[in-house]
Amino acid sequence: MYISKYYLTHKYKSGQRVLVNTLTGTIDPIEERHLKELDSIENNSFDGLDLNSLEELKAKKYILNSIEEETRLIEYWRHRKDEEEREEPLVFVVYLTYDCNVRCSYCCYNYLKNNKNVMNKDTIDAVILAISKIVKESGRKRSKICLFGGEPFIKENYDIIEYFLERVTLNMEMEKSEGRECRLMIFSNGVEIPLFKKLLAKYSQYIEQILVTLIGSKESHDGLRKFPDGTGTFDAAVKGIETLLDLNIKTWPVTNLDKSNVNLLPEIIKFVDKRGWTAKPSFAGYYAGRIKYYKPENCNAIRESQLIEEITRSLKEDIHAQEVFNFGDMRVLRSIVKLCAESGTERRFAKPFHRFYGCLSGELGQFSFSVNGELYTCSGAMGIEKYRLGFFKPELDIQDESLKLWSNRDVLSLPKCRNCKVAFLCGGGCAYAASEINGSIHDPVCTDAEDILHAYLDSQEAGVNIRYKDLLRQW
Repeated sequence: MYISKYYLTHKYKSGQRVLVNTLTGTIDPIEERHLKELDSIENNSFDGLDLNSLEELKAKKYILNSIEEETRLIEYWRHRKDEEEREEPLVFVVYLTYDCNVRCSYCCYNYLKNNKNVMNKDTIDAVILAISKIVKESGRKRSKICLFGGEPFIKENYDIIEYFLERVTLNMEMEKSEGRECRLMIFSNGVEIPLFKKLLAKYSQYIEQILVTLIGSKESHDGLRKFPDGTGTFDAAVKGIETLLDLNIKTWPVTNLDKSNVNLLPEIIKFVDKRGWTAKPSFAGYYAGRIKYYKPENCNAIRESQLIEEITRSLKEDIHAQEVFNFGDMRVLRSIVKLCAESGTERRFAKPFHRFYGCLSGELGQFSFSVNGELYTCSGAMGIEKYRLGFFKPELDIQDESLKLWSNRDVLSLPKCRNCKVAFLCGGGCAYAASEINGSIHDPVCTDAEDILHAYLDSQEAGVNIRYKDLLRQW
């Protein structure tokens, strides 16, 4: 007999305990006798085992015949996950410019702040050609183009934005004619959006959604996000959001959270209701995510589990707020939400929740295009040469060794991770963070996946619905 490495126990606030199998995805109420059997087997004490308990634990795959059986289960779920990934869209992040008209105190691209370059028409043509080639060679039927920056919507960039939208829409039509689908989403700080109203109206039918950062309160937002002259950007961002809502473009205001502002969630709801946004059909919801700090000295960073605990505490009695907020930027939460949703489903019909990679970069499901013709996978590492995959200009040239650096780093390749009880909820964490903080992508920065699972299960018992929709992956 062999006890699976991939399980843990959870005790709800009510006192009820469950076993969670993080390989097969079952959540089962347990009694003291089940725990005794597991302890006995772990200690190689087989005398007096309760055969009924033993059979129950075997049926749920907490106890296996051998480690080889566990390996076969891992291979089964990996195959299922690979099949699922082929149905997901490829994501292409286009950095039209590194220039920005806002100065954010927490910007992860500060190292690019002196680079004012903007893509020209030739570079945009090269982006579209590279996207088309990657999509065709992948065999996937769906793709998503994300316009990003810096800040794309700067008045000096009007003509090149117009050209970009023209080329993207032509690409969409071409994809459709070949039996595929391509969508466009846009990230913006919103402050110059009103200047692009006519252009956005022209292309509104081709824009799936636009995300505009609005931290929450005016005080918090203006403290973190300022114009170059030091004045706050809150009022301008609000005007930008309302311009998009009036154009009937699906719009997500975005709040970036850390320990300094996580208490603002209830205040955000009051604000959007007061402005009448929630009554507008084009208001998609409020997208909430953590500020991703990649340096160990950032003490304001909040962990996903802490954020879930705050959500449970502050939104427990507010069903409306639970419906408005979308926490789809929380990577580990994605697999946990899926595990819990599928836990009562017969295993052969259950969808895989597993993470074998820390993010889309390892899965090679995302490609990022720089201003100067360089190609990356991780958007957080944009512009840092050692993370470069290759080039897309003058033509697509992906270096195999650089590609393998990402694709070979799965959770089973990491000695610190492969035997962890929450390995398939975590996926080995962020490779870029591992490199920046620990000096190697193979020396992972542990996520708090186990704590996230406990916090999420407690939120479910408390009746809190933590809405989760991954805007990049979900179609």
